[in-house]
Amino acid sequence: MLQKSDLRNKIATQKKSFSTEELAVFSSEVMATLESTDLFQQTQTILAYYSMDDEVDTHGLIHKYEGIKRFILPVVAGNDLMLREFSSEADMKTSSFGILEPIGRNVEDTNEIDLILVPGVAFDRKLNRLGRGRDFTTGCCRR
Repeated sequence: MLQKSDLRNKIATQKKSFSTEELAVFSSEVMATLESTDLFQQTQTILAYYSMDDEVDTHGLIHKYEGIKRFILPVVAGNDLMLREFSSEADMKTSSFGILEPIGRNVEDTNEIDLILVPGVAFDRKLNRLGRGRDFTTGCCRR
């Protein structure tokens, strides 16, 4: 069985076999599928992520529904994740990881979140997630 780091490297190599255009099409298909669901259509508040180049692109979705749906994004603070409300790309700063993060108000009441979009390097058929290998703690999802 592959170690997690070996699996991450294998997947990164596979991703590099696709062109930027192909990856954009894949992202568009994922987002279109999400948008077509009743759950998404009924959702008001979404905990999302502001995607990096090698992730399913969430920028278009966030900007398309900006002002219609409320987006909350994670902010890295040491080994912890804080949640902050997204207001606009103008109200974001680049983190030490090179990720744009909102500078808006902190979100403490996670009961308002209707839907969570989770990035991952890979998922298996049982929906187990392989992340980037960095462990963060947050109380956001313990219900």
